[in-house]
Amino acid sequence: MGSRCGASSEGRRHLQTVVASAKRMERLIEDLLAFSRLGRQPLSKQALRFGDLLRDVLDELQKAQAGPAGWKSSWGACRIARAMLLC
Repeated sequence: MGSRCGASSEGRRHLQTVVASAKRMERLIEDLLAFSRLGRQPLSKQALRFGDLLRDVLDELQKAQAGPAGWKSSWGACRIARAMLLC
């Protein structure tokens, strides 16, 4: 009986990991779809305040750090943002 309780607890932990991973994957897919739609929209040039932009990005990263995914869920977005800024 004791091993069944352990397996149940371990099973729940694995299930929580799967659910958290699925949520991260959903966010990634939504972000990629939104990013792909950008190429189909006309560019509108406007003044860009990099300080404000960087503050917004840092705020988003801090929110991501507070979540179950941690910083790992944000690094892909950072690479995309960095590539866009360096173009």
